[in-house]
Amino acid sequence: MFMKKVNKVSMVYIFDSLNSLGFEMKFKATVHGLLSLTTPKTFQPYQIQIVHFYRFEGESDPSDSSIV
Repeated sequence: MFMKKVNKVSMVYIFDSLNSLGFEMKFKATVHGLLSLTTPKTFQPYQIQIVHFYRFEGESDPSDSSIV
């Protein structure tokens, strides 16, 4: 099953919207878990709940992608 693109919004718009809703922490995936970029904490998968995600693909190169 393929997901179709719902709408085109910028990543900056999504970050601003999420920040206004209180989602302020940013993470980096490491071999030890999700490292918080704002605190000295590393979280394990059982400590994280994904509420929603946004996927961005490059216009000319679909392999150029990001997930928020």
